[in-house]
Amino acid sequence: MAEERFSKKNIKTIVLLMMFAFMLYRFDNVMMAIRDIIFIMTPFFMGALIAIIVDIPMKWLEKNLRFLQRTPFLRKIKRPLSLSLAFIIVIAIITVLLLVIIPEVSGAVESLIAVIPETLRALTNWLSEQSDKFSENLAFIEVPNQTEVKSYYEQFIQYILGGISNSPHIISSAASGITDIFIGAVFAVYMLFSKEKIKAGFRVFSNTYFKPATSFKMQKVFTLSTRIFSDFIGGQMLQSASSAILTGLLLWIFRTPYSTLIAMLVFITAFVPIFGPYISGAAGAILVFSADSSMVPVFLLVFLVVQQISGSVIYPRIMRNAIHLPSIWVLVSVTIGGGLMGIVGMLFFVPLAAIIYQILEEDIQKKQKAKLVKNE
Repeated sequence: MAEERFSKKNIKTIVLLMMFAFMLYRFDNVMMAIRDIIFIMTPFFMGALIAIIVDIPMKWLEKNLRFLQRTPFLRKIKRPLSLSLAFIIVIAIITVLLLVIIPEVSGAVESLIAVIPETLRALTNWLSEQSDKFSENLAFIEVPNQTEVKSYYEQFIQYILGGISNSPHIISSAASGITDIFIGAVFAVYMLFSKEKIKAGFRVFSNTYFKPATSFKMQKVFTLSTRIFSDFIGGQMLQSASSAILTGLLLWIFRTPYSTLIAMLVFITAFVPIFGPYISGAAGAILVFSADSSMVPVFLLVFLVVQQISGSVIYPRIMRNAIHLPSIWVLVSVTIGGGLMGIVGMLFFVPLAAIIYQILEEDIQKKQKAKLVKNE
């Protein structure tokens, strides 16, 4: 019996080593296959993300719309009504953000167009004053005026629009993106409408086809995954909103230009782990500089203070129950997720890494305790 178990173990080890060797030998093909699978599964990843976001207001509605419990008919429509209202709330928030951002962005672009010639001229003069060599090298540079810069900008926009209208590849990519969003939304509706049935079905499946110990572990992982993903996305939204409100309020108090637009940028980029604050900080500094260069130090001071408060006070309090993951693994998961799936990958791979890390940590602790008991 022991020899049979030893033989099975050897066979498993040999098979795993062969698979690992094949993956190393055909690494490019394996990575291409992984990317193809992820591309095919993109609508479902998007659907899961939509479901997690919509589930936040849906849970609140189901809990607080108590009048829906009064009659059998109202109880029957409670889920579809809450789901519909939650979708309307999410779509309304996105619409409001777009209605605020688009005019602000248009104004910012106009300001940048107006300030670029003077900025380039000032930069050229400063460099010329520093060195005769610089002056000689920069003598041939002709600083464009505002009309020329605006003309370049309009040509660039026309080029982009022309490329979009004339490029079948871009049109097909846009159509594919819209199709993915539509499929994802349908998948999200199904998940949210039948989430209890999905959990029950997974429980029946694991109990039917796996041993009790394995089934228990699978259900534990399933429950852990849903909790961590939901807590992470919900916590990320709450943290993003708090940072954006605090940033916008302080910038408004100090009369900083584009305070509303910068607050919106902070909210959006806060969903990008690690790199988000750098993106919003750089974009905000450019916007403030385009309107009033003297306010840039004020903006940077406010931005750094808010980021310190957010990183040291707000984020730990909100996310302490969501993920338990060292910073180095957050960086690794963001890099891998961003490389494979872009922003969506960053959002998915951080909680995924947190799940794997927590499972391994619990397993290591369990085995260490078992070794201590055995040694005693």
